[in-house]
Amino acid sequence: WMRFNNEEDAWMVFARWLTKKRKDRSYTQDFVARQLGITRQTLSKWETGLSRPSYEMLQKIFRFYDCSQKEVAELFKTIGNGKM
Repeated sequence: WMRFNNEEDAWMVFARWLTKKRKDRSYTQDFVARQLGITRQTLSKWETGLSRPSYEMLQKIFRFYDCSQKEVAELFKTIGNGKM
């Protein structure tokens, strides 16, 4: 179980997860951004922790990467208490 100094640390876990999902598939930021209907700059900000996706966009990201419910639950558990 990880403890974070603040909410920003938790979002950095998400940022690293998001970057890893993209790189593991050898996708470019441009490709993912087009698929999600956002700009590459927006995706870059999410991957660096400078901004955060909305709840609705989180759902779209999880669908795009075909995440199982178990994977999503484990991500939220890692981030802390089931919430980001």
